[in-house]
Amino acid sequence: MKKALQSVGVVALLAWTVAGSYAWYRVKGHFEVNVQPTAEGGDDELALLDDRLETLSSDLDALVTSIQENFGLLASAVQDGDGSEGIERARLEERIRQLESALPLALEAREVSGALASVLTRLESIEGSPGPGVAAADRPPARTMAEHEAEEPAQPVAENARAAEAAERPMPEVGVSEARSGRSFLAFKLPSRDFRFEGTQTFELLEDLSRVGFDAKSTLHDFTGISNRVRGHFRLDLSRPDQGIEGQVEVDVSTLDTGLEGRDEAMLEHLQANEFAGMTFVATRLTPHEIHAETQSLSGSLAGQMTIRGVTQEVSMDVTAHVDESRRLVIQGEMPLLLTDYAVPVPNKLGVISMDDEVRVWVHLRARSKPEASR
Repeated sequence: MKKALQSVGVVALLAWTVAGSYAWYRVKGHFEVNVQPTAEGGDDELALLDDRLETLSSDLDALVTSIQENFGLLASAVQDGDGSEGIERARLEERIRQLESALPLALEAREVSGALASVLTRLESIEGSPGPGVAAADRPPARTMAEHEAEEPAQPVAENARAAEAAERPMPEVGVSEARSGRSFLAFKLPSRDFRFEGTQTFELLEDLSRVGFDAKSTLHDFTGISNRVRGHFRLDLSRPDQGIEGQVEVDVSTLDTGLEGRDEAMLEHLQANEFAGMTFVATRLTPHEIHAETQSLSGSLAGQMTIRGVTQEVSMDVTAHVDESRRLVIQGEMPLLLTDYAVPVPNKLGVISMDDEVRVWVHLRARSKPEASR
């Protein structure tokens, strides 16, 4: 009985395995799994990290250059400081020499003054009390103060005047302006990490971080095509975009990927990729809707010329732009586009599976401002 149960179990297990294999064989042909990038272009995290590293490297180079310049300023300030100290020392030495030359003259002037005071005292005593036995007629006539001064030597008085003049002479002002104009060695300048929103700038697209694609509909299912080979540049003032814009964006047609090899081949054939390798958009005008300098963002309508398969049409796309944490300008936008406007055949298989003529073209671009060439 035990062996019979074991045999039944083995048979049941084999039957279950065969049934599962048959079910898988019947079902697998009805499912198709496509791995598609996201609608925003499936940004490559490694590319983002690489660009971030490049940004940090650029910031470090700018910091090193600034430190070198600041050390130069420090050396200049030290030299200026030494010059100021030398000027001040020269002024003090000149003042001391003036005082030293004036001191002996001042002492002489003091002695002369004391002598004059003694003479005046004696004259006053003689004039007030005549000597005994001397008649008034026999006294010599009294002399005036002017006569006494005329008899005194004039040279010490002149020396006194020179001493006073020397004592009152102002200190020389040589080098004062130079000393006042000296820069402070603490006036260091460091590179700014701020993004310049105002002013005309040239932006270069980051190829590894830019995506252009389209969303299409068909009777069977919807699908998306994406290209990660995007090149371009443009020039404008973000704070005043209506003042003018120049630039273009170019997409390599052969890099468009819809996630299905057969569909990609048919698409490239319809686009005549062998003859027309690129799709190009040339910007001609940006009409702003909103501009926010405080958040460094804007929105507007971007007009230009779209060229596909050798046919050029005027188009307009609603776009938004903002500056991210790595000081990159991020641009997003989309617009409707008719394939027949560019002589592109609309895919159709036996009238059963067909694709809509209208597709939604979208862009997700990242760009960095290029340093302006020094003039």
